[in-house]
Amino acid sequence: TRKRPKHVKPDILCSFCLQTEDERGEEMISCCLCGASGHPSCLQFSDALTQRVKLYQWECIECKKCELCRNSGDDATLLFCDDCDKGFHMSCLKPPLDGEPDGHWSCLYCVDGSSYWKNKSNSSRLLEKSRKSKKSDKASKRK
Repeated sequence: TRKRPKHVKPDILCSFCLQTEDERGEEMISCCLCGASGHPSCLQFSDALTQRVKLYQWECIECKKCELCRNSGDDATLLFCDDCDKGFHMSCLKPPLDGEPDGHWSCLYCVDGSSYWKNKSNSSRLLEKSRKSKKSDKASKRK
């Protein structure tokens, strides 16, 4: 698994509307690599897509790499899944795609991997419980 780079602070302003979370009343999503942030509505993310990208270390369009080859080159052939926003080169897919698909496109994780997202969701909940437990442990040690 990829680790979030240390010391990447999320931008406090949305890259699109230049407002903060408080000004707009909407939590932002931030790139794990550069810290660029955006309100889901500014990114035109549905509620379902917003919930899904919170389960993994999301990358903005400038930092996004193909999930299969982990390269960022050949941007013209990089597809974004409409259900999770992960990127995939058309040539890396099995079978490869010759052109951009019409309409809604779902990646292999979203089509065949419902257990992939269930595991991500469970891992996310366990991680959150672990963080809360560590915070309460630290607070009790300070007393």
